[in-house]
Amino acid sequence: MTDLEWHCRNAFFLLLALPYAIALFVGLRAAEDYRVWILSLIARTYFPLFYRLRANRRCPFPDGPALIIANHRSPVDPIYIWCFHHYGPRGRRKIRRIEFFTAREYTTVPVVGWICRTMRVIPVGRDGRDMGPAREGLQRLRAGHWVGLFPEGRINLGYDLLPANEGVAWLALKAQVPVFPVFIHGAPQGNSMVQPFLTPADVTVLFGDPIDVTPYAGKRPTHELLAEITDLLMGRLAALGGVGYTPVPPPERAHAQDERSEAAPATASPSTKAALANEHSTPQSNGPADGSERNAAE
Repeated sequence: MTDLEWHCRNAFFLLLALPYAIALFVGLRAAEDYRVWILSLIARTYFPLFYRLRANRRCPFPDGPALIIANHRSPVDPIYIWCFHHYGPRGRRKIRRIEFFTAREYTTVPVVGWICRTMRVIPVGRDGRDMGPAREGLQRLRAGHWVGLFPEGRINLGYDLLPANEGVAWLALKAQVPVFPVFIHGAPQGNSMVQPFLTPADVTVLFGDPIDVTPYAGKRPTHELLAEITDLLMGRLAALGGVGYTPVPPPERAHAQDERSEAAPATASPSTKAALANEHSTPQSNGPADGSERNAAE
């Protein structure tokens, strides 16, 4: 091989590698770290093969902290929401994490565990009684992060929303950040955690307007107040999705949640009971959306 041929060959490979290098450079600058960018690239390459994924509007999440609540019908739900987050109200923005409360055992599953670590999920025990995850979620919201929560506490196989765990109200009350409802229609279900990832489906993500909980700021988090805030949040989520939500009468609320924890515990529900015990020991002062559909592959 002559020197000219050698130089031509090297130049050819450099030209081939240049677009990938540029894409990597731009991607790393546009994401919180390289793993988030890699996960985004995988999702945007893989999802169009299995899902027709649409949204009713650009993602309304702010640049600052936000609590994101959503209905839960599939293990893929967090990724559906995340696929649209970088299409903000003012155009494209930095790729960020949505740090969902997730059942602790998922963090040890191959591949799924890597996704959980990349997204910095907040692991939750199946009994739902440990206040550690709730405090961690509050800490992250106060640090300016996006935190995601499925208030139903488990995958819903029915049509209307399930009764919610009051942990979502405690978190919203203490964090005092905008709460954004997101409703997912058409998410695939299956007999295993893997099956929905391989099931083609038409999925629509509906982003709602933020819910303001500042009128409740400074109030003592009694069961009655948490029930009121929970019903407010879940009512707005149900209205966004066009489904029903029947609040559990206050005297039955705690008993219903205990039964749900034993039968089908939360994947994303911090315990309210421990929170109330903690709060009562510490005195406190009393004090659907419009828009054209957008394709995820844009």
